[in-house]
Amino acid sequence: MYDLLKKTPFYSSLTSKQKLYEWNANSFKSKISTNIQLKLCYKDRIKIEGKDYRSILKGYKLKTEDF
Repeated sequence: MYDLLKKTPFYSSLTSKQKLYEWNANSFKSKISTNIQLKLCYKDRIKIEGKDYRSILKGYKLKTEDF
């Protein structure tokens, strides 16, 4: 999701300081994990069919739109 965020007009309109401090990968994960709607889907660590995954949204489907 962070890679998709970086392709949006919103992200390109940010200043380099905002990109560096407010919208980096770690702060993006923090925003998702504390969001009221998304924190139920956010899993810091989970094992699915014997494979370990970190920092995922389980049960969330990405809405496809043209950016």
